[in-house]
Amino acid sequence: MCNIAEGIRKEEARKRGRAWSSGVRCALCSATVSAVVGIAVAFFILAAIWGLLHLGTSGRVDAPAQIISTETPPQGSPGGDAPQVMAFATTTPVPQSRNRANDLTTTAYEALQAGRYEEAERLANEALEQDASFGWAIWVRDEARRRQEEALNSNLDQLLNEGWLCLNRGESTEALRKAETVLKERPDDFAAKELKRLAEEASEKAPENDWANSSSRKVGTRQTLKIGDAEYGFCWIPSGEFDMGSPESEEERFDNETLHHVNLTKGFWMLETEVTQSLYEEVMGVNPSKFKGKNLPVETVSWEEAQQFCAELTKRLPKGLTASLPTEAQWEYSCRSGTNTAYSFGNELNDDNANFDGNNPYGTSRKGAYLGKPSAVKSYAPNAWGLYDMHGNVWEWVFDNYGDYPTGPVVDPKGPNSASSRVSRGGGWYGNAGGCRSAYRIWLTPGNRNDGLGFRFLLSEEEAQEKAPENDWANSSSRKAGTRQTLKIGDAEYGFCWIPSGEFDMGSPESEEERFDNETLHHVNLTKGFWMLETEVTQSLYEEVMGVNPSKFKGKNLPVETVSWEEAQQFCAELTKRLPKGLTASLPTEAQWEYSCRSGTNTAYSFGNELNDDNANFDGNNPYGTSRKGAYLGKPSAVKSYAPNAWGLYDMHGNVWEWCLDDGGDYPTGPVVDPKGSNTASSRVVRGGSWGDGAGHCRSAERRRNAPVDRGDILGFRFLLSCD
Repeated sequence: MCNIAEGIRKEEARKRGRAWSSGVRCALCSATVSAVVGIAVAFFILAAIWGLLHLGTSGRVDAPAQIISTETPPQGSPGGDAPQVMAFATTTPVPQSRNRANDLTTTAYEALQAGRYEEAERLANEALEQDASFGWAIWVRDEARRRQEEALNSNLDQLLNEGWLCLNRGESTEALRKAETVLKERPDDFAAKELKRLAEEASEKAPENDWANSSSRKVGTRQTLKIGDAEYGFCWIPSGEFDMGSPESEEERFDNETLHHVNLTKGFWMLETEVTQSLYEEVMGVNPSKFKGKNLPVETVSWEEAQQFCAELTKRLPKGLTASLPTEAQWEYSCRSGTNTAYSFGNELNDDNANFDGNNPYGTSRKGAYLGKPSAVKSYAPNAWGLYDMHGNVWEWVFDNYGDYPTGPVVDPKGPNSASSRVSRGGGWYGNAGGCRSAYRIWLTPGNRNDGLGFRFLLSEEEAQEKAPENDWANSSSRKAGTRQTLKIGDAEYGFCWIPSGEFDMGSPESEEERFDNETLHHVNLTKGFWMLETEVTQSLYEEVMGVNPSKFKGKNLPVETVSWEEAQQFCAELTKRLPKGLTASLPTEAQWEYSCRSGTNTAYSFGNELNDDNANFDGNNPYGTSRKGAYLGKPSAVKSYAPNAWGLYDMHGNVWEWCLDDGGDYPTGPVVDPKGSNTASSRVVRGGSWGDGAGHCRSAERRRNAPVDRGDILGFRFLLSCD
């Protein structure tokens, strides 16, 4: 019994203990839950208070409730950890500015991650304009700047390494350009300074006073010339071919930039900078510039004044050198320096490379400074051929009249020979980046001046024509075609070119456009050489010999016109009386004229099968072999206004018709020797076309008949000298 009772007591005690233990556990659980709930409530209360205080600083609570973006930059990013953006739901209205800032920063962060650092910085700055205290935007902005600087330094290091390689290869001009580019960003860079010093020392120089045209001279070779008390640098630009204009895919291009192939057959020396105010004042005695500074480019200069400068400077140059404005083709060839991109340094332009309105960059969203005035020459790195400021600073006058580009390839183009405007290239300090492209062109009246207009010039040395020994007019089979001899008549010297004996096909093939039936193709043999006057007879020469000037359009260097065949014959007779013994002046035969005109060619013209107003004075509304129309001057032009043919003769096409000795009979069908036509016909032949005719009438084979007494303001002549 006792044992049973004892067992019952123990069982009851066990039950009481289990109940107590369970109670304790329940009490502990209840306390824990209460604590957690209390902490959570406290956390949300604090968060709400923080949000209200922060939102209170904006003064705007009219936006709908939002969930603040939970997108955060990764931890451990270069440059420090990004701030954590806490995400929490709230019914508290979010400011509209914060919503906009958040959207902008999200986009900025995406740009940052994609490597578009300039865009990221710009968007982050826009976000901070909405909310200046937005921490995420501040971090994105600073990180974008840091990564841009890191990328720039990497590029500069690479550029510096390339500069040393260039120096080792002997390319000192390119090494110097790269060193100066680095120093613009890192002025204290010792390695860049050393590279610049060594490149300057090693800069290839032409032998002193060696200005001759040379095919072996390296592009960019630098030569200096002392003008006044200062030395000025010139860079050698060799002959070569390039594509002028711009492709249709180039941004901001204009229709007047038609892409076409150009061949420049002669090299030249280009001034390495724009003409400075100190140089202009040294030559002209005045300084018209608005922004004064001896190393600033001269501006407020018209095309006419730039031409006057070149003429004055030429008088002070070493014998054989001539200063002139570059043609458009020479300018663009020099500017491109072997490139075909929008600029000589690529397809982007900001204020790192040129002085222009940096608010309007090209190929990049990164804006730059707007100086609002010209900068000193050499403030920016040169191009690969050593030329400074070919983009921006001041616009540069070039030689050409403005006109449409040809659609086909051209050789040594000079633009149309008449127009009411001249071309300016390169862009200026007040323009946008697109206007500084290599292909961009504007046109202005020659008298135009403004504080953004300047120029640079080139030096050229004409290849000396072979000269006959003085007074050596004898017929010689060894003398080269085009050898030049001068003869003094009155107070002036007149040039004559040697035309050797030879054979050629006279007339035109049946396939030649605009030919006439009287141009029967036949073989001619000229057995004697002769000296042909290099130009048409000028009014000054005619008046010197004949004592009168019958011309309608007056000018001493204009061709004489309104002259009959009979009067041309009288001129030759009078001149012969004044010539050295043994020389005779006479009109050329048709065969002599056409042989001289063709100068070894068998094309429609001595320069090919096309004629526009680049090559001759004619009615440009009627070109030949091309759809490109040109100017119609409506009058004769001064002799030597156009390039000569291969044998040194000017204006064999156009300007004025030229009387020949022959009558206008039909050609023979077989070969002939020294033909002279008939002396019994009632008409005489004129050749070459005139300022009043279409291009087809200026062909080498074109022939027209006039009565010997006919006169007109399109009728002139030239003569030849023969030795008895």
